Amino acid sequence: MRKRQRMLTLAFFVCLLLFSLTAPWTTASEITAEIIRARMNHLSDAGSLTIGQTTVAAVKTLPKFYEGRRYQPAWARPYTIAQLMAAIRNAHADGLNPEDYHYAILRAYQEQIKTDETSSPGTKADFDILLSDGFVRLAYHQYFGKVDPETLNPYLNLVRILDGRDPMQILLQAVASNRLDSIIDGLKPVHPLFRRLKTALAGYRAIKNSGGWQKIPRGERLMEGMRDERIPLIRRRLHMTGDLNGGDNLSEALFDADLERAVRHFQTRHYLEPDGIADRNTLIVLNEPVQARIDQIRANMERARWVLHGIPLEYVLVDIAGYRVHYFENGRTVWSGLAQVGKPYRQTPAFKSKITSLVLNPTWTVPPGIFKNDILPQVKKDSGYLGDLDIKIYTTKNRSVDPDSIDWKQYPARRFPYILRQGPGPTNPIGDIKFNLPNPFYIYLHDTPEQEEFDTSWRALSAGCIRVERPLELAALLLNDGDRWSISRLAAQLQNKRTMHLPLPAPKPVLLIYMTVWVDQEQRVYFREDVYERDAKILKGLAGEFKFRQRPLTLNPIL
Repeated sequence: MRKRQRMLTLAFFVCLLLFSLTAPWTTASEITAEIIRARMNHLSDAGSLTIGQTTVAAVKTLPKFYEGRRYQPAWARPYTIAQLMAAIRNAHADGLNPEDYHYAILRAYQEQIKTDETSSPGTKADFDILLSDGFVRLAYHQYFGKVDPETLNPYLNLVRILDGRDPMQILLQAVASNRLDSIIDGLKPVHPLFRRLKTALAGYRAIKNSGGWQKIPRGERLMEGMRDERIPLIRRRLHMTGDLNGGDNLSEALFDADLERAVRHFQTRHYLEPDGIADRNTLIVLNEPVQARIDQIRANMERARWVLHGIPLEYVLVDIAGYRVHYFENGRTVWSGLAQVGKPYRQTPAFKSKITSLVLNPTWTVPPGIFKNDILPQVKKDSGYLGDLDIKIYTTKNRSVDPDSIDWKQYPARRFPYILRQGPGPTNPIGDIKFNLPNPFYIYLHDTPEQEEFDTSWRALSAGCIRVERPLELAALLLNDGDRWSISRLAAQLQNKRTMHLPLPAPKPVLLIYMTVWVDQEQRVYFREDVYERDAKILKGLAGEFKFRQRPLTLNPIL
């Protein structure tokens, strides 16, 4: 293949030389167009094109684009070129790498053409092609993200399309526009969280550029009233990230009330026990390198590009890594509650769906995974286990089956042909209410009898579903039916212990996202523990080579 490509390239330059010798009247512009034509023909035939040390990625878009222009250069206006170069350079502020969009080689070409107006047509052709490819790459990343989420987790259903827009039309619009920067900005998420993450990224990069923070030595835990030579280091560290206000006493070695409040503030932002004591765990987090925080923000900006497009004004947000559920109306939070999410080995997936109905006094149908991993081992040990939990067995036609009639030893080697269902009651793990949302993962929101777990800071405790604090409050808001289904009426209905299905007046969008960094309206940056260890894979993808998604882009079928 490489030998064939070299022969094609050599043949092209021989033809170009003969053409220039036999047609002296041909203008430089026409020669540039012929070079672009040859480049695009090679790209179409060979499926690849290398210019200098960089490879053209827009294999399908560019040949059609330049054919429609009769192979004339697209980037003829210096103002538009300057805007594109600025947009590529500023991709750094969005957590992306300008070199993914040919920034260095474009700068070299730009300088060469600027200092030598008689630059060869080949140089101008290559510059034009790389500008077009750089724009396509940048637009793609700003809208979809660089990393394909489904290569990291096949259970994600976050695939999107360009809202019916043709990529070539976007490129044509960019070339003709006087506001190319607006076109690029229009491809980014408009959700406030993305803008706040961008501001946070700039802030932590400024800290790094100023030298970062000094490591605090290990030692005994520090609390209010103590003196220690490490305390000035803690003061300067907390001052850098805005946890400690005022910079007049950063050398003070006394752990005073102001420092105690600053430590609490820092602990709250990092999901530590907010006791105001600089203990071992707090010191470990304080010593996390600033570059690690920068990388964490970049990983979450990439997640934002996956999920924060087209967010409706009214929706339910499950913040998995933050262990919270929020309900938004008109883009503002009207309700928020704590959540318990999936354990690290039973991770709650990130996806979009819609809450369609509620169930009061729900029964619980045992999911296949829980049956295999939890229920079956217990049944094999104790044949009365199902009876103790009021779990009954049914055929697919809803006929009751006696547990003693089943040979449990043959499972899980064989597919279990029955359904296990638990009735309402104090041992039912769903609790008093369930929120139905269609999805292929057997995931839903629900109440829980394990209310004491909401008092813990680590709440990755469930088998994958989301346990919701104060679920009746959320239910009343979703039903939005006045006094008919107020909190008190819902509570009264629960007392009769009868299962009742309540469809929502209109399905409510629900978004389950995994964000290990969150930034609130006051620009306070919250760093969460990466309990599912997903950040490193995203960062590896961001550092990798550019590539388009291999699968066709389709709309999420659940939405």
